[in-house]
Amino acid sequence: SLSPRISPLGSSLNKIKTPPPAYTLVLPPPPPNKDCLSVTCLEPLTYTPPGSPCGCVWPLQVKLRVSISIYKCFPLVSKLAKEIAESALLNHNQ
Repeated sequence: SLSPRISPLGSSLNKIKTPPPAYTLVLPPPPPNKDCLSVTCLEPLTYTPPGSPCGCVWPLQVKLRVSISIYKCFPLVSKLAKEIAESALLNHNQ
């Protein structure tokens, strides 16, 4: 008779670590442009950026999962924001 075997995959599953929880940073929507005070945007929409025609738009959302400490990530945020803005055809301050 054959004896039962333990699957090598089964023993390696115990070694997989759960990733740390992702941090979520939610900022309030920007105020309406000075020239667009007659427009009211309700969530989930937000106001168009300054210099754009008045209106409501879907906000840009970026979610990242990083495997480093949030404090190590802070110095890189402005560089990351610039790269995201360049790839999304936005100004770096949007």
